[in-house]
Amino acid sequence: MWRTVDAFAERGWDVPQFYGKWPFVRFLGMQEPASVLFSILNLIAHIRWLRRFRTEVRPDSPCYKLWHIFSFICINGWIWSAVFHTRDFPVTELMDYAFAYSIVLVSLYCMIMRMLHRRSIILRGLISLIFLSFFVNYFAYLSLGKFSYSLNMTTNMITGALSALGWLVWSYLERHRRPNYRKIIRFYILFGMSMSLELLDFPPILWLLDAHALWHLATVPVISVFYDFIIDDCRLLRKEKQYDDEKYRKHI
Repeated sequence: MWRTVDAFAERGWDVPQFYGKWPFVRFLGMQEPASVLFSILNLIAHIRWLRRFRTEVRPDSPCYKLWHIFSFICINGWIWSAVFHTRDFPVTELMDYAFAYSIVLVSLYCMIMRMLHRRSIILRGLISLIFLSFFVNYFAYLSLGKFSYSLNMTTNMITGALSALGWLVWSYLERHRRPNYRKIIRFYILFGMSMSLELLDFPPILWLLDAHALWHLATVPVISVFYDFIIDDCRLLRKEKQYDDEKYRKHI
């Protein structure tokens, strides 16, 4: 591969991709060391913010368990991202693509569950079953081995767009009652800006940093904005719950 890269460089030609991948300098056997490092940084960020969430939000707060589900799925997804970028095998590719989508899907799920947290547990259970069934079927599709990369990208983008749209509608409706709505808008603006890196494609800088690795790096600080929002939101929901409980007791 590197002989081919050198031959293209000597002739002033554009360096090609090999089997759909750019050439990278390996470090300690890692195929894409920068992406591995930045995946680990995202993993650490989620663990640290989950700990802060547990410190600042009481366990009896509404959506407390919901956001734990979100964090655990994100942690699992970033673990497999680091594994896949270390060594690209069919099984590591499957796990990376499947659990990367699980992060996008759980974001949509948590948005819906947050909006319906006062609704019937039967309704929420039914929606949870639908999401779980959909992911299991999508995992089965990816595991066939010959899935469409463009379809997978489209599925991720549509799911992510639905989640963003849901939060934006919520922000508009709640803008007078919940000043923290600005935080979720800020998160999606920053996340959308970071996503532009994923849509770019250029030869790795120093054969280490490509657009995908830089996208992983850009998402690290963005995580804090989202967790800051859900911490505030859970606190506010708990205050509302206490007020409703006191009002109900006085009525009795």
